[in-house]
Amino acid sequence: MVSRRLRTATFAFQRSNVLALRAFVGRELDSGHGEWEAEVAYSSTKDVVNSSVDPTMFTACADVTTCYGATTGSVISIGGTMYYRINRDWFLIGQLYLSHQSISTVSAANTPIDDPAINDLTGYFRIAYRF
Repeated sequence: MVSRRLRTATFAFQRSNVLALRAFVGRELDSGHGEWEAEVAYSSTKDVVNSSVDPTMFTACADVTTCYGATTGSVISIGGTMYYRINRDWFLIGQLYLSHQSISTVSAANTPIDDPAINDLTGYFRIAYRF
């Protein structure tokens, strides 16, 4: 799956270009009691310069909430899900995902500032009994 959004206006949430990519696969287990799914996803955002705004704000930025063209960011994620039916009444589901997020801003001194990256590990497990 690919999604692309381009700048449409000057409001903060409408002035960014966004690219999102996602690939996934899934397969039933040989036993027929469950299935697994795996995916990898990537997204990037970039503030876009708006010609109707003061050109000096295109690269230098003292307050990120009022700047244009000052930030870029990306997220990459990989993970999977497993479903398994033990018998008619018992069901298991588990997920595990790892992601990495980065963001950069151009400062008022026109130098790039890289925020510390955020690494995330998310997991979920559930066992259910149907009665």
